[in-house]
Amino acid sequence: MSKNYKNRLEIRENPDTGVYVKDLSKFMIESSTELREKLVHGKENRAVGATAMNLDSSRSHSLF
Repeated sequence: MSKNYKNRLEIRENPDTGVYVKDLSKFMIESSTELREKLVHGKENRAVGATAMNLDSSRSHSLF
């Protein structure tokens, strides 16, 4: 997840370390409660919008 959910994440490549996502955050999950909190937070920050085929089409992608 981006530190600012309105910013688009950029995929970059470093010759020494390989492909990475600029400004991506990662978390160490210590409990099932914390896992649920992160999932809920990610779901709340996803963007959806209507298309001709789907009223609730995802306008973003999520990896977990």
